Amino acid sequence: MKLAVMEKMKKGTQNQTLFSADEIAVVTSGSVVIFTDKDVTSVQIDSRTIAAGSLFVPLKGERTDGHAHIEEALEKGAVGFLCSQKEWSERKASLAKLAGSKAFCVTVSDTLEALQALARHHMARFPRCVRIGVTGSSGKTTTKELVGAILRTASNVAVSEGNLNSEIGVPLVAFRVADSHEYAVFEMGINHPGEMDILAGIVKPDVAIITNIGTAHIGLLGSREGIAQEKKKIASLFNGKQVLFIHEDCEYAALFSENMRGEVIKYGKRSTKGFSGSGNLGLDGFAIDWEGLRIRFPLFGEHNLDNALAALSLAGFLGIDPALVKKSLEEFKQLSGSSEIITGEIS
Repeated sequence: MKLAVMEKMKKGTQNQTLFSADEIAVVTSGSVVIFTDKDVTSVQIDSRTIAAGSLFVPLKGERTDGHAHIEEALEKGAVGFLCSQKEWSERKASLAKLAGSKAFCVTVSDTLEALQALARHHMARFPRCVRIGVTGSSGKTTTKELVGAILRTASNVAVSEGNLNSEIGVPLVAFRVADSHEYAVFEMGINHPGEMDILAGIVKPDVAIITNIGTAHIGLLGSREGIAQEKKKIASLFNGKQVLFIHEDCEYAALFSENMRGEVIKYGKRSTKGFSGSGNLGLDGFAIDWEGLRIRFPLFGEHNLDNALAALSLAGFLGIDPALVKKSLEEFKQLSGSSEIITGEIS
């Protein structure tokens, strides 16, 4: 298992061009209704973040429809935009006038599905990039950040920003993966049945981590077991060469191991290789003994110790230099607004 994952690692040169209009049409089963030969260098769903070279993908939400912001996107330099077939049939003349000769338009049946199709296509360009997916009811953002921090010390890595972890967020992260990346780390969250199938289809993880199973989104997923069944789908495309990490005390360990086409590795105080103990330093975090090193880990709480042990288990599996691991964990900074400790006088 380890050799199969490690063999995928390779350095390369970043590809600045993502798509052409014709390529987008083929990938999305769409139609080029306005053509230019300009290449796309980024993909955006928010007209406020458009820059020169952007493809604008308007999505329909509960409160607003991105199609209403196509004009703004074009004014900011978008070189192309997707459009639902329904919207195009109703606004063909006005949209063609807005685009003029400065932007192309590809019509598709569903813009969200098109966004996801483009992300799958883009990720398929990097078969040697090791993809790491992190999911769980809690702890996935911190664990993802810890894994990213460790890997950055040893290689070039793409890491999902903040909590871009949904059927919309994961595609946006995917477009940032380039030839130069040896690893890509994705946070993969779900709130409804079938969402993990979409995310797994985009990421196709070589290594997956399930932090825990709680009650978040239980209303839509029915039960904790239902949540576990959906989370397990992070490994749905495993073919025997991949690895799933789960906590040693996970009550759904049997479910996760059943019919798993890959290796299941447990992590935790009893299971993480190289871990020999820890000391609780209160709000100052933990002193972690791992691979003969004393790591001063700055995050407090047993839940963050579990997150650290997940990251250490993965680091050991991938063969990252323990000295680099120690450095990355000791210098780790939590995301703003998450378990921050603010010191000073109270006025």
